[in-house]
Amino acid sequence: MAKNTRQLDGLTIVLFGSLGSGKSSTGNSILGSKPFKIGIGTIPITTKLETEIAYRDKLAIRVIDTPGLQKSSDFSKLKDEVKRIHRDNQTGNVTYALVIQVGRYTTEERQVIEEIFKKNKGFLKNSFIIFTNREELNEEEILYDQTIDGWLQKNPSLLALIKTYKLKYRAFQNKRLLAAENDVQVNDLISAICEEDQPTSYCPVSDSKKKKQNLIYVSREQMGEKFGMYGNEFFDDQFTLQKNVDDYEMLWRSILPESFTDTDLSLDTQAVEK
Repeated sequence: MAKNTRQLDGLTIVLFGSLGSGKSSTGNSILGSKPFKIGIGTIPITTKLETEIAYRDKLAIRVIDTPGLQKSSDFSKLKDEVKRIHRDNQTGNVTYALVIQVGRYTTEERQVIEEIFKKNKGFLKNSFIIFTNREELNEEEILYDQTIDGWLQKNPSLLALIKTYKLKYRAFQNKRLLAAENDVQVNDLISAICEEDQPTSYCPVSDSKKKKQNLIYVSREQMGEKFGMYGNEFFDDQFTLQKNVDDYEMLWRSILPESFTDTDLSLDTQAVEK
């Protein structure tokens, strides 16, 4: 079944994982600012749940940073606290994102994570994995594919976790990244979180005014952005999409939010042709 998107007025992302996995840095990247303090290695800096909110393309994103997990029971306490925060603030859907650092997945960490998932199978069915230190894949002298998938092939326990619980995942770089590059990885993350086996609906993944990409249904594949509607054929740009889809304008009027204007529906063909 083709992947679709769910309509989000807001989104809460709960970052959890072991000490030093990069939760706070990832939270800062998602927010586009640095409200969360960052420590060195496994020195604990985050000692309680911390929450910050930012707006991206009219979507309210609440990020909850959490203390490093040392035992599975820590997750139960974390979960209860997140429920309280969500009840008080009601910031859209809640997604739990497990944060793991590329190149550092210890036996102790694996045991705690596997136990957490066993005890919370239903609860974590929509969870996500964010692999931090993506840049390490390019710096290591490795004999396998220098991608996150290549690294996972060398980590069968992680592959098994992903397959068993049908987890989505993305690799993140939190250092030495331009703001525009960070926007790409954050938009990709939000788009992936929005994907779900539900009827097609609205999910903002790009800023139409900045990028001149007025249609916001995007499938991010290895070859880049594709334009179209989930469940149908994708095209390399909006201009090609318009030429190949009957009743193009009427179709997009029917599924875009009421707040979108005629300007939002128009094509900047010069930008596309460039």
